[in-house]
Amino acid sequence: IILGASEMPCRLDANPRCLGTNWELGHEVWHHSSRVGAFEVYLLTPPLAPKDLNEAEVSLPSAAFTSGHDIGAGVSSNERHDSIGALGPTLGRGKTWGATRLLPCGYTATLLHSKLSANSWPGKGQLGRRLFAAMPLGSVSVHVVCPSGDPLPNFNLEVLAPAGPALTAPQALQSDAANSQSDATCIATGSCWAGICHVRGVPIGTALGLRVVHPTMSSRAVRFVTSRLRASVSFGTDIVYRLWQCEVPGGLLIYASDEAAGSGKVPEGARPMIGEVETASGEKLQVQGRVRLPWWTFCSDREGVLGMPLTTESGQITVVGCECSASVSLELPSSRQLKNWLPDAVASPQDILSHSRCKELLKDFDEILIALQLRGAEQEAMQPLILPPFELMVLERIVDNCCYFVEAYRNAALERWQRVGRDDQDVGPYMEVVQDVKQELGYSQVCELCTRVAQSSSVMQARRELDRCVRNTLTLHSRGARLALAYLAAARAKPLLEELCARIATATKSRLVCGMLKGSDGSTRAFERTILGAESGPPRDLARCRLVCSSMSHVRETLVGVLE
Repeated sequence: IILGASEMPCRLDANPRCLGTNWELGHEVWHHSSRVGAFEVYLLTPPLAPKDLNEAEVSLPSAAFTSGHDIGAGVSSNERHDSIGALGPTLGRGKTWGATRLLPCGYTATLLHSKLSANSWPGKGQLGRRLFAAMPLGSVSVHVVCPSGDPLPNFNLEVLAPAGPALTAPQALQSDAANSQSDATCIATGSCWAGICHVRGVPIGTALGLRVVHPTMSSRAVRFVTSRLRASVSFGTDIVYRLWQCEVPGGLLIYASDEAAGSGKVPEGARPMIGEVETASGEKLQVQGRVRLPWWTFCSDREGVLGMPLTTESGQITVVGCECSASVSLELPSSRQLKNWLPDAVASPQDILSHSRCKELLKDFDEILIALQLRGAEQEAMQPLILPPFELMVLERIVDNCCYFVEAYRNAALERWQRVGRDDQDVGPYMEVVQDVKQELGYSQVCELCTRVAQSSSVMQARRELDRCVRNTLTLHSRGARLALAYLAAARAKPLLEELCARIATATKSRLVCGMLKGSDGSTRAFERTILGAESGPPRDLARCRLVCSSMSHVRETLVGVLE
């Protein structure tokens, strides 16, 4: 059993030997492996990271977590007698398991079972209990970064112990859906500095919660299960700046300053601004001397952690009838790990994802989108598509996992290939087609009609309603929650859109092409746009139809039909 190594093959080579002649079968019986006379099972653990006096630490109390196993159960008295075949002169000598030795390479070897010493095979579940007991305590590194790229100078960290190792449907709703920790108990706290803090003494496989608190940011909380001895999670602060107003002839002059800027840099006579400002997205914010905005484009990175496990009475996790247990419990790679997966040639994120150990994400998400489209087509007129709360929470986690993978791909690709996207030579043929279209007769008239359609009252009303829906999703901090709700709305609107386009196609004799929801073909474009355009909300083209025309004049007739 190896920790810290990706693979260590062990092969038992033996020459085949004859065990005798079976007179009923009428031939000799040959055995292709030798008898195992004695063996020993060791746990090899890598050295933990050394402590840094310049970095803050929070140590968990030893009684915070219990294994839930009776380590001594199933161990006979014969096993506990002094043994010569253990590890020689090491700590713990005199038992058939538990002896340790520090190897020259830095790893620590811990004996889990010795057949020669115990003169018996390990009992049922015995190795698992001993492995759990011998596993060393790990650490979780917490990083907090400001939008400027600098670490947060100081913050408070709370370590939370969830109510149980697994979340049932009701528990998951109370905790993960709103990202709250009301069902958790605070077991350790600490003041941290330099943007990093290490939580020491964390058993592997432990359900844990972390909450970062700072006066200039909303409380950040995350729940996970440690899967490695050395794990790490990162948080991003809010975008915070101060506004000052200064009276000048003809009105007010508004200054903006960094939160940490001293009073000496503020103009004389300026006072904190109190009023209302409007963001680029149209959202109005009340200002009391300070503006706080979510950092939507923050690149979260985590390593060695799993999402909180989910359980149901049936043992299966489904969304609209699609089984997706594997996608919920995946350990997602960090940007550093994903960089090693990338080939030498530039590849798209869906190619990397579909050929990685996380390929179940796209497969399950594709099945869910198809089922959502069928469910949306069965809805009665003007009835919204609503999922049960637990299924919605599972869908949000799957979508969030997809967004996280694409985000990790983008960061790894920028580091590996120094770019993300197409080469100029890839878009060359496309630009040639665009130039040819512009030379066709009637192109300018089509452009004018497109402008009239975009400025028509019905289109403007639909755009305002769409913007209102998008602004409502921006109140949700999780990208998975925002995009999942957008997909539910798109699945419900898709049959209505197809009905409208079918009427236009019949009236204008154009060909209607109705595609699936965006992402149903394994594409990751919706996740990419969610990440890159986080401040503007989810993509607006999740449901789409296409009217195919035979000529530029046919395009003009179709646009006139749309206006009418």
